[in-house]
Amino acid sequence: EMWSAGEEGGNALAEILFGEVNPSGHLPDTFAFRREDYSDWPNYPGTKETVKYAEGIYVGYRHFDKARIKPRFPFGYGLSYTTFAFSDLKAPPTMTRGHQAIVSVTVKNTGKRAGAEVVQLYIHCLAPKVDRPIRELKGFQRVSLNPGQSATVKFAVDDRSLSYWDTAHHRWQADRGPYAMEIGDNYRDIKLSGVV
Repeated sequence: EMWSAGEEGGNALAEILFGEVNPSGHLPDTFAFRREDYSDWPNYPGTKETVKYAEGIYVGYRHFDKARIKPRFPFGYGLSYTTFAFSDLKAPPTMTRGHQAIVSVTVKNTGKRAGAEVVQLYIHCLAPKVDRPIRELKGFQRVSLNPGQSATVKFAVDDRSLSYWDTAHHRWQADRGPYAMEIGDNYRDIKLSGVV
């Protein structure tokens, strides 16, 4: 899938296919096996007068998790000619309202080629007080590494990172409780997890 490649797209694709360049892109969407797997299927296209948006917050990868549907390619999925290992997740045991917490992870290029990995931070509320997605993307960083090279990737987590929109009070709300800080290279391939 080339998306909008531009006038040099053919040359770029050839460089990737022939191994001159290591691909490092990750999907900004979820690809299903069937059209019926997408959350809008029961409601689209609607009628001439109305379209029903019954999905609510469960669109994209959030829907696939909630409905327990295996996607063909999950949100955040990507390919590379090298491999990466994740280790040493550090997350503070507690967070104080109004302050940031730093979540960090070490990423190592374990292959034989230079490449880039997109490290993704998902947050999972373990005791939600309202209906919430199973996990929510809260940060991502691209890191380029030579073979054998490691880097520490850091994410700043604050109240907003833990919040949902409280419709009753018309504000963002971060409830007390345990939250899993999950690190992966796509939303279905969580490598490490720690609880704050």
